[in-house]
Amino acid sequence: MILSFFSLLFIVLGVVLVFCWEAYFNSMFHKELTLANDGTQQYKNWIETPIDINFEAYLFNWTNSDEFQELQKKHKKNLPKLKFEQIGPFHYAERHTRSNVVFNANYTISFNTVRKWIFDSVKTNLSLDTEITAVNPIALAVANVVKDQPYLIQRCFIFLWSSLLLSKKKMLH
Repeated sequence: MILSFFSLLFIVLGVVLVFCWEAYFNSMFHKELTLANDGTQQYKNWIETPIDINFEAYLFNWTNSDEFQELQKKHKKNLPKLKFEQIGPFHYAERHTRSNVVFNANYTISFNTVRKWIFDSVKTNLSLDTEITAVNPIALAVANVVKDQPYLIQRCFIFLWSSLLLSKKKMLH
């Protein structure tokens, strides 16, 4: 008796699910996964990403820049080979949030993405006060073009751009 009751119950439940499952699934799909509903977890996760994106930056510090510049000022032909030292990693947590969210009439969403990088001092063995001397890539590209130019143009470039060839800054800036 009990076995036939449960058998009948499961048969009825199976028949109901066959006819109602698609409608139920579509209802839950639209309720939870569309961004049009402000109360859904999906919308909250989209507005502010719940998991930080980890970002590591490695930089190359120009270690013999002073020697190089000193010899360059003396117009020496045999300049030393540039020496670089890899510094890092500097760990950052990247957070994305969305602001100015507007739901448009044509079923599109307009918004602004705000990205923030937060320095993680626990995972980094360096501080933001670490000074890095780096080559200015724009000045280097211009120097590469000027090297094939007449002597007068090369001297003008050295006079105007030599102070911009390198950049000494702290990581904080």
